[in-house]
Amino acid sequence: MIYEYSLALPTSTIALLKDIHMSLPLINLLKTKNNPKFWWESDQQSAFDNLKMRFSTAPILCHFNPKLSIRLHPNASNFAISGILSWLYNDQQWHPITYWSQKYSAAEINYDIYDKELLTIVDYIKHWRYYLEGSKRPV
Repeated sequence: MIYEYSLALPTSTIALLKDIHMSLPLINLLKTKNNPKFWWESDQQSAFDNLKMRFSTAPILCHFNPKLSIRLHPNASNFAISGILSWLYNDQQWHPITYWSQKYSAAEINYDIYDKELLTIVDYIKHWRYYLEGSKRPV
């Protein structure tokens, strides 16, 4: 699921994005169509514990500094988009600023992979527009 952008990511961040599908039991709890019952079972608890462990051991998020270089790390899969906005800190390491993910709509799931990749880039530019416009360096 990780594409060409993964080379600049820390190992723990790559692992987090590779396993983004593990949050689906929790995402499915949020469905409101036809008023489904809220069931917290072992699948949901396992997904919650796994995500909690991964987020607490992943690289710590940094505050945005518009003077530093920014890099987008988008990821498109068959069911969702996810990604990381990172910046090059003084130690010459890329540090994450923010994470974002979104499940595809019913229509978007049917897109070809190249359309999903383009949708990911367009959505990220829209979502992180305030970071990108405030940057003093090219993205």
